[in-house]
Amino acid sequence: MNPKNEQPATVFISVNPRYSADAVQILHKTYCEEDFRAFIHKSFPTPEKNHKTLSDNWMFAYEFQDGGKLPPLAPGANHSNFFRCIHDIASRENIKPVSIIPLRDACYCHNYGIDMFSDEGQHRNVIQQPGYKSISTHFAIFGQRGDIFPTCRAVDIGSGVLLYDRKSVSGEDAYKSFMQFCADHYFDPSLNIDRMKIYELHTFLDKKLLEEHCATLNFNFNYHGRDFTFRDLMQLPLIDSDILREGLPAKEYDMHPTSENYSLFLSGENVNLQPHTHTFDIAILDQIHQNGFPRERLSSEWHFVCHYLGNFKDLADEIVICDDPKKMDSLQQEAKHLAQALLDRDFPERRQITQNPEQSLMIEIPSENFHQGPKL
Repeated sequence: MNPKNEQPATVFISVNPRYSADAVQILHKTYCEEDFRAFIHKSFPTPEKNHKTLSDNWMFAYEFQDGGKLPPLAPGANHSNFFRCIHDIASRENIKPVSIIPLRDACYCHNYGIDMFSDEGQHRNVIQQPGYKSISTHFAIFGQRGDIFPTCRAVDIGSGVLLYDRKSVSGEDAYKSFMQFCADHYFDPSLNIDRMKIYELHTFLDKKLLEEHCATLNFNFNYHGRDFTFRDLMQLPLIDSDILREGLPAKEYDMHPTSENYSLFLSGENVNLQPHTHTFDIAILDQIHQNGFPRERLSSEWHFVCHYLGNFKDLADEIVICDDPKKMDSLQQEAKHLAQALLDRDFPERRQITQNPEQSLMIEIPSENFHQGPKL
């Protein structure tokens, strides 16, 4: 077709958990947020609607350069298969959605007066809010059938993407195994990840693409438990990050090797903390090197799980009773230098920062009043 005769088209589709289109709209124009907003608003519950039938849909927006290639919408016809058709066309044309918004997110934003297209309304932000989980009950989003929109977990490690079907036992096991591996080897030089991005992807993906990269999927995983190395993983045919445009960002971790980032990763993924390991020791020493020694006396369990703390016994005793600001600064500088010296002596090959990472949250080593086991 002559490009001069091509007419752009935007397609909006409300897709339910059964891969069927509940609503479709085609506009012969380029994509506009306000058009998509108006389409989404039509799915919101109203007094006239029985919102108990509202399902856990995802709303997709596609933009096509040539709208003439799209199947026509016939008035009164059944268009439940329309998303399959559009997705097939988009796959052949290498076109990704220009926007995806879960109906659950849109309802939350509508209920709390948030612009769904703003940064505050992004999926990664709204899922962290206290009222997000209850919004499905408020709007009865699951519906009578209790359907949940099918997703898989995508992990972008910079060099490529891993996919995990966390609804399956093998998928959940593989995902947890990988995250535990990253935690256990956080300061190892082989863990070449500066930033980890986690997405939720719909599962209506290109099967051919997945088959070509099956070694990185949990469906054909060649590692379970911790019986693998990161080098082995990097030799697999990782999926290109372009696939992330089929989903929604959920989490993001700064993986630069600091104790703060390590602590945030542990808590964010709820992986097991492994005391008595070089990773734990490095994290403790890095914490002291960066922020100084705790001013409250540590409980005895800390000296058991990290024997390096014994090197700070005399300093710790002075720090606890010190009330002179100048002397405290001197003691803390001495503690920081000692921690650095121990790191360089015993862990010279550890992964270190080569550039300034983004500033992250402060963490504290608990005092003797802490009785829930060792944590950073």
